Amino acid sequence: MLKNDEYYIKRCFKLAQKGIGKVSPNPLVGAVIVENNKIISESFHKKYGEYHAERNAINKLPENYDFSNSTIYINLEPCTHHGKTPPCCDLIIKKKFKRVVFAMKDPNPLVAGKSIEKLKKNNIQYDFGVLEYQAKYLNRFFIKHIQSKLPYLTIKVAQSINGKIASYNYKSKWLSNELSRKDVHSNRSKYDAILVGTNTVLKDKPSLNVRLTKGRNPKRIILDRNLSLNPDDIYNESNLSDTILISSIKNKNSLKLEEIKNKVNVILVDESDDKLNLKSAFEKIGELGINSIYIESGSKLSSNLLENNLIDEIIIYQTPKFLGKGISLFDEYEIDNPNVINEFYLHKFKRFDDDVKLIYTKINYSE
Repeated sequence: MLKNDEYYIKRCFKLAQKGIGKVSPNPLVGAVIVENNKIISESFHKKYGEYHAERNAINKLPENYDFSNSTIYINLEPCTHHGKTPPCCDLIIKKKFKRVVFAMKDPNPLVAGKSIEKLKKNNIQYDFGVLEYQAKYLNRFFIKHIQSKLPYLTIKVAQSINGKIASYNYKSKWLSNELSRKDVHSNRSKYDAILVGTNTVLKDKPSLNVRLTKGRNPKRIILDRNLSLNPDDIYNESNLSDTILISSIKNKNSLKLEEIKNKVNVILVDESDDKLNLKSAFEKIGELGINSIYIESGSKLSSNLLENNLIDEIIIYQTPKFLGKGISLFDEYEIDNPNVINEFYLHKFKRFDDDVKLIYTKINYSE
């Protein structure tokens, strides 16, 4: 069967996903080398700072291998600049590939379309834009960070059939089933950090780690504007070096802050109307190389994020339970102009027994 470009780009996607949790802040990249409708080598970017997918795939073949009849497929434009590793585009040209196919241009201004110029100059055939929107969703964390210096923000929530995340007295727990909770832990491992607000820490005492599946523990980010948390509320895990506390600049001379600063990384930001400047906070977090944040928060923080147009994705685990009177995720969300509506697109849904996982994104990746 003659396989087309989409087939091999899809294979690149699968390979690229093997790097989840290992390559950030770099993008996820897979590479497939094809000759006479047959895959002769393939690989992926395995770890931050190590060789990229293209070089790994090429290095699997003999040094003197003739690539003049080969096509290399990549889900992202091959790099043209020297970073921690040499540029992949130069290697592809050196090996004299017949054709190069990649899914999307690299949003990094150091690369952005420059490989096309090099390939054209060296008479190498090229095509790009194959399954472009799928490629953009795969590397949405990298794209957001490279373009805005901000991390990609995803809010996760489990809610009842009538849209409540908790009972009015916050005594309800585990709205979602075991399969959904396992999926949540899998999601945590894919993000650089997990964020919660003060109320979530006080009410739930969350560990904020990965337990129900294999994967790395994300860094922990806690928003505590007034330093209302006790040290034991924050230092409930051994990974203190991976804990970040965000608080108000007004606390800069607090003795309690000095105690906290000796144990965890502290970011201070200004505030207005009794609310932290969240964009400033995320700009500072982005400077730390954190590309993505998984947010498990209550209504107050979620509403604040939505008001400031900072949310990129919402994951809802819709359960068949009915809570009656209770708390909704965006109960405190307010807009001055009723004609302004935050719009999200349904990207994907999946069933976990009687729970349904719904993924909504700010950008339509289905075009």
